[in-house]
Amino acid sequence: MHRTKTYALVCLLSVTGAILLAQTGGRFDEAKRLAFAYIASQQYDKAAGKLEEVWEQDQSDPTVGEGLALAYLNTEDRRSLPALQKQAFELIGQLSEKGERVSFIVLHSHEKAAWLQGREWNRFCSGRLSISRDRMAYLADRGNDAEKHSFEVPLAGLKTSVIQMDEVGVGEFHLKTPKGTYVMSVRNRNNEEAEFLVNFVQRHVGHGKP
Repeated sequence: MHRTKTYALVCLLSVTGAILLAQTGGRFDEAKRLAFAYIASQQYDKAAGKLEEVWEQDQSDPTVGEGLALAYLNTEDRRSLPALQKQAFELIGQLSEKGERVSFIVLHSHEKAAWLQGREWNRFCSGRLSISRDRMAYLADRGNDAEKHSFEVPLAGLKTSVIQMDEVGVGEFHLKTPKGTYVMSVRNRNNEEAEFLVNFVQRHVGHGKP
C-alpha cells in the first residue's frame, strides 16, 4: 500500500510538472512571437521587454539572445542607450563564444559620395547584418531597391574600416567584400556601436585594423 501511494504521488508530481512546463513554454512561445513581430515593425523597446521576460528564465534559444541584443542597441530612449548598449555588447560576446549568430540593424548607402563629411543619405536601404561562425549576411528589407542589395559572403578575407568617427556620432563604416565595398551605418548612428561591430568582425576574420 505504501509503495502504491508513493508511486501515485510521483506520478502526480510528474504530471503537475509537465503541465507547468507546458504552460511556461506556451507563455514563452507567445512572448517570442510578439517580440519578433515588434522587431519586424521596428518597435524595439517593446521587443526588449518581451525578450527579457524569456531570457531571464530560459537561455536555451540563442535567437532570443540575438534579438534581445539587437533590441537593446536600437532603443528609442537615448538616455537608456549607454546602459542598454553595454548589456547588448556583453550579450553578443556571450553568444559569440558559443558560436551563435549575432545581428545588427544597419543602413546601406547607395550613393558613391556618401562618405563625405556632413552629407545626408538620400538613397539607401536598411536591414539586418548577421555574423555567424564563418559567414556574414546582409538581408535588406526596407528602402530603395532593397532586394538588390542583400548579400552573403564568407568571413575569410573580409575587410572593414571605421570612417567619420567624430563628435557628431554618425556611426559609419566601410565593409569591403568580394562583391564590392559597402558604405554602411548602424541604425542608431552611434559611433560606439559602429566601432564595436567593426572590431567584432575583425576578431572573427582574424586580422587587425587595416
